[in-house]
Amino acid sequence: MLNDIEQLRVFVQVVRSGSMVAAARVLSLPPNTVSRRIASLEQALERTLLVRTTRRLELSDEGRRLLEHARRILEAVKSAEDDLQATDRLRGRLRVGLGSRTVTPALLERIAGLLRDNPELSLALEVSDEPFDLVAQGLDIAVVGGPLADSTLVAVRLIELYAGLAAHPRYLDRAGCPRRRDELIDHECLQFRGLGQPTVWRLTDRHGAAHDVRVGGRFMSNNSQTLSKALFAGLGIGLVPLPFGEQGDPTEELVRVLPSYRWGPLSIYAVMHPSIAKTARVRAVLALLREQVHYDVHRSRMA
Repeated sequence: MLNDIEQLRVFVQVVRSGSMVAAARVLSLPPNTVSRRIASLEQALERTLLVRTTRRLELSDEGRRLLEHARRILEAVKSAEDDLQATDRLRGRLRVGLGSRTVTPALLERIAGLLRDNPELSLALEVSDEPFDLVAQGLDIAVVGGPLADSTLVAVRLIELYAGLAAHPRYLDRAGCPRRRDELIDHECLQFRGLGQPTVWRLTDRHGAAHDVRVGGRFMSNNSQTLSKALFAGLGIGLVPLPFGEQGDPTEELVRVLPSYRWGPLSIYAVMHPSIAKTARVRAVLALLREQVHYDVHRSRMA
């Protein structure tokens, strides 16, 4: 029987850190104490939670299931502490998963202000354009593009995105500019691996009719910043959030392609576990993310 919540804290930290030694450093405990608490937890539950390989620790199926429950329990305890302490200052640690394009100087400036005003709050950013797994990666919040697969999570929509087709003049001088949507199959279209079927773009015309358009192209990436750089390097036709091309915007040097069409919509969500969704620190970070996403889309800043 599980009767020590501290065992859960140690278990979650070991998963986050990837080893008992690393977790011991974070927890300021001797490594043998961490090892004993994990062994005690496994004995109490009569389950193997962590599989020791020659290189790393891996979660067993039972460990993965416990991890989700443990994080919810610990966050519920933390929420109760926050409510009882009744302080105006935010406190605690949040791990946030963001796409590479979201991490801009403007976002970091907002984070700096939030941390400056709340000295007991800390943020850890996990930056990736690969799909996030909140449980496996130990994340509290992740910003993802819909549709959502896990109905057990709380999802807060930050914005709905549309994109226009664009290319650098160097590419258009070399390959010409398509005049019809079916000509995209003969062009170098810069494709994002990991967002549906990359070789088919759903384009909406000015009358609102949607068209699944097959596109050509030999360059693909799972990183949005790489695709942005490829677009400016003249590798092909890419997707740029609308609106774009305002004066002083880096996208001003790009040329709109097939301007009567747009790609999307793509809903951007912040997803989190229900146990932390209403905490003050999560609300503050959500407000910051929502403001930043709207700012980035309005300005259409390209990396």
